[in-house]
Amino acid sequence: MSESKTLFVEVLPHRPAPYPGECLSGYLVRLAEANGFTAFWDLARDLSPHIHNVGHLALLRWEYPLDDWERIRRRTQLSLAQLRAMSVAPWLEKFRAPVILTRPGNSNPGRWLHGGVHPDLAVCPRCLQIEPYVRLLWRLMPVRVCLTHGCWLQEQCPQCGHVLRAMSTTQPHLSCADCGMDLRHLPVVPAPEDLLLSQARRQADLQYLLKPEVSLVGVTEAEDAPHSLDLPKAIGRKFRFLRQQEGLAQVEIGERMGTTKPMVGLLERGVAPLVLYLSYLEVFSLSWSDLADLPVPLQSKPRKEPTYFALRVCPNSKCPNHSGTSERVTVVKDLPASQMVRFRCSTCGRHFTRTYEGQLVTKRHDPPARHIDSRVATQSPDELMRVLELGRQGLTSRQIATWLGWSATRVCHCWRTLGAEEEIRQAKFERRLRERQERDAVVSARVKQGLQSMVDQDTEITLARVRRELQCSPKSLRNCPGLVEHIRGVAQVHNALVRQRREEALAEQLMQAFADLKQRSNALSVREVTERVGWLASSLFSVYPKTYAMVRQVVGEHNAALQVIRRQKELALINEAAARLVPQGIRLTQVSILNEAKLSPSRMVSEPAIHELLDHWIGDPISRR
Repeated sequence: MSESKTLFVEVLPHRPAPYPGECLSGYLVRLAEANGFTAFWDLARDLSPHIHNVGHLALLRWEYPLDDWERIRRRTQLSLAQLRAMSVAPWLEKFRAPVILTRPGNSNPGRWLHGGVHPDLAVCPRCLQIEPYVRLLWRLMPVRVCLTHGCWLQEQCPQCGHVLRAMSTTQPHLSCADCGMDLRHLPVVPAPEDLLLSQARRQADLQYLLKPEVSLVGVTEAEDAPHSLDLPKAIGRKFRFLRQQEGLAQVEIGERMGTTKPMVGLLERGVAPLVLYLSYLEVFSLSWSDLADLPVPLQSKPRKEPTYFALRVCPNSKCPNHSGTSERVTVVKDLPASQMVRFRCSTCGRHFTRTYEGQLVTKRHDPPARHIDSRVATQSPDELMRVLELGRQGLTSRQIATWLGWSATRVCHCWRTLGAEEEIRQAKFERRLRERQERDAVVSARVKQGLQSMVDQDTEITLARVRRELQCSPKSLRNCPGLVEHIRGVAQVHNALVRQRREEALAEQLMQAFADLKQRSNALSVREVTERVGWLASSLFSVYPKTYAMVRQVVGEHNAALQVIRRQKELALINEAAARLVPQGIRLTQVSILNEAKLSPSRMVSEPAIHELLDHWIGDPISRR
């Protein structure tokens, strides 16, 4: 095909220039009318190949491109800057990275633009009488009045009572999509003065945000912060800085905005809807230009050191937390009156107390008896040695008293008299530590044995499942050093194999479903194939992206093959139609041949081969007979 024919096929014959401030959806409707399309749907599916059905057409009402503009740029010969000026992409990209929507069925622009762009149409009749085009500013949800004429924007047709639709399959230019009433004849209702004053400031802010050259994070700030490329977090830090400068809490900001504290927290982290950004800044009576000029360092706050961190050293010499401070040592109770803090080591379970100066505080003990207690003097040396030996084994005074038939107090007096009370206390501690280690070893062995049986099953392993099936408390698992990490390591390998087997089985089911649907010789969609096996396409994409890509590829290849067959049939119909018209003496034109072949004129635009064949017949019909 020659270069001139290529341009004729790729470029629409009538390409009106966009008005200043015109919206994308309004321009596309005007473009369809200028090129004689009876249904807007015919032009829309050609300009955006990702629009596969009528339901996707409503996505154009969000004034955001559904692809990278490639097809629209070729058809209209408009520059990228001109197309971006008709969309809200400059506004959205000031708060997050640019979004390219290549799957309109699963990625709806309304996820980010909800509350920012009006899903329906609102117009000023007087502005339409002066210049007949839909303004981009009218498409924004916060805009409610026309400042030029001081009137409300009209959103409802008085003739049929329906809401004015921004996009439909037969969307007319400047007319109601339901009854055809001219929008320039809508009633004009004056707006109150106070509303006009508040709207003047809000619309000025929106005009500022729609400028592509404006950035809310300056170059100097980006140089100072290595992570400033994370645009939402950078703007969130500016908001948090404003709130902290005013000394306001998130709850107070939420009350003034009419929202909740968690939503304010999300906004300051840069993950809130666009409309909330406008409300947040209005609390401080600042414009967006003021926010852009605000020099705020973007470094994150340094992590706050835990309280009494320097005192968190376990006194147990056998504990790993004894060598230095550790967050595994937690504060149990602060005693400011005594200038002391009580701690607990979660590794070895030791409870201890330190003064604010760091000195270890031990329990107060009675001084050693200067005289032999009368209750002890009556005991034989063998009995005293027996009590001492049992105490050195780590038994408690109550256990020894039960063993010997004494009282617990009498056993303690024996230890105190013999001066072995501290030795006995240390023995008790060591025995408790050994018992705990033995219990942990039993739990660890039981868990590892249970893990082996779980690995033999075709189900995923989680900590919750291990605790439930082995009847282990979360505390018992945490107390065993390295046990949780061992469970996670085994679960990671096993779960990967389980998911792989499940994905392979699901892939076989999907291929079988595709083979069954393929017999109908109709165009297919990924949704039809996935629903055949009980899956949503969006769920398959999020859980098994590789399988989703495989299904999408085979469906695309099948539809491409059907397109080739359809193109060949249409080319054959054109040849037959032209051959019938030549003997009749009818002049061969594109319209006459397409009407005879009963084909839509839009096929000439979307299929270069059809246009080339038509030109061939029109230029030299005798050679084709």
